[in-house]
Amino acid sequence: MSVTAGVSDTVIAVRDKLRGKIGQTKVKRYWPGKAPEWADDANEDGDIRMSAAASLEKAFPVQEYSDVVRKDDPRLHRLAESRIDNREDVRADHRRIRQAEIVSTIEEEAKRKEGLEAEEEDADALEERRRRIKEKLRQRSKKKLHSFCRKTRKK
Repeated sequence: MSVTAGVSDTVIAVRDKLRGKIGQTKVKRYWPGKAPEWADDANEDGDIRMSAAASLEKAFPVQEYSDVVRKDDPRLHRLAESRIDNREDVRADHRRIRQAEIVSTIEEEAKRKEGLEAEEEDADALEERRRRIKEKLRQRSKKKLHSFCRKTRKK
């Protein structure tokens, strides 16, 4: 078996699953870079993609079928016309220069600033309330400590 042989016939032992027997079967081997036997010899000179496209065109002629459908079905005719119109719109939209858009107005900015100021005022008021509560707790703890010290001195 040589490398230049391409697709070669090889005999391989294959077990017959039903009977448990072993027999020999011919198997085609693939060699990279070598065209298989079933490949069309006429297309060796031309591009493979071009030949495939030509064979598809022969098998499925596109123009004949599309003419028949366009004559018979007005819906497809309208669809084709709308696609042509859409192409022109897309091209016009593509060429249009886009300008900056106003995202927020002065009024919206003022409302947002008022909201921020209100939040700051709320934060300040909350801080002041916390400070007062802490001060009261300090006062209470001082009174308790002072009263505890008096009781311990008397004894």
